Amino acid sequence: MLKKILLRLGLVCAGLVAALLVFEVYARYKYNPSFAYIPTLYDAVIGHRLIPSWEGWDEKEDYKIWVKTNSWGFRDEEFDTAKPAGKKRIAVLGDSFMFGAGCPQDQLFSRHLDRRLNEAGIPAQVMNFGVKAYGPDQYLISFE
Repeated sequence: MLKKILLRLGLVCAGLVAALLVFEVYARYKYNPSFAYIPTLYDAVIGHRLIPSWEGWDEKEDYKIWVKTNSWGFRDEEFDTAKPAGKKRIAVLGDSFMFGAGCPQDQLFSRHLDRRLNEAGIPAQVMNFGVKAYGPDQYLISFE
């Protein structure tokens, strides 16, 4: 009899814990303004990185934009590892500012810089290596 009561009490407690966990996840997603769903992969060296060739919505209360990563896992156009002949290459490193959080793909700082340099007659290819939540140590690892 006591076993039966304890078993039922345990099931009720487990159900409450499960319901609270579901509510916690929902509340963090819905009410945490710093949360935006751009999936990342765990990386033992750099901590996390963007998923290569991923596309999806980055949505917060004040914006909703389409985000696309290249095959290298950065928010940029596809680029070859070989430097294009006659062009200067510029690597832009950074966190969410360089990533362009809340900014459409064609309005990223790296895209503006690329256009301005080429319009000024300076043949250049600007590559965006910005990733949300990166710090200086991760910039260095990305650069290397």
